[in-house]
Amino acid sequence: MKTKLIIIALLALTACKKDTISPSSIPGAICATCTESHSGYTAKDFCADPISVDTYINELKKTGSQYGQSWSCVKH
Repeated sequence: MKTKLIIIALLALTACKKDTISPSSIPGAICATCTESHSGYTAKDFCADPISVDTYINELKKTGSQYGQSWSCVKH
């Protein structure tokens, strides 16, 4: 089950993830660190402009919930 959740998480991230940028390459860029609560899996940080980071988090939570996942994200 844990492997299935990780595979689904990776597919979700691949489907909705834009290219991650270096936070220092764009003024005002931020990053999000997201963890799936059932498996404990932490996705690679996603860094972009604030609007793109919010979109990423919303899509990750929406897509993950369709597969029984519960994501929590911290922006930094």
